Amino acid sequence: MVETRAVRVKLATKLHVGDEHDQYSFEEPGQLAQLQNGRWYLRYTEHQNGVASPVQFRFDDEQIVLTRGKNPQTTLIFDAHQPATVQYPTAYGKLNLEVKTTTYAPLIDWTHAIGKVNLAYELHHQATAWGSTS
Repeated sequence: MVETRAVRVKLATKLHVGDEHDQYSFEEPGQLAQLQNGRWYLRYTEHQNGVASPVQFRFDDEQIVLTRGKNPQTTLIFDAHQPATVQYPTAYGKLNLEVKTTTYAPLIDWTHAIGKVNLAYELHHQATAWGSTS
């Protein structure tokens, strides 16, 4: 049996790329679910710029796995102890990224379906040189 509860999801994001900074926030209705395997999931649909994207967070013991979108689907793994390698879909194929979690602080009261998750992370990609020599 699956146990589910309706929740309100409030998300605030700060993005830093080089010298550029951006931030956004939103609030959406969501669902907190515990499956038979004991794992907890937070699901909601994010609406931005007229586009609806399904989002799911899976809470493991020392990891949080974020899955966003349908086609293409993006998955990021936030590990409390070590970097994780993921494949990020682009128009030109999949790009291997390393997700380095620098802040991992989930504070969740599963019984009352309330809490806060503070995550900070860096995405790294090792550039590959393309070309030929003769």
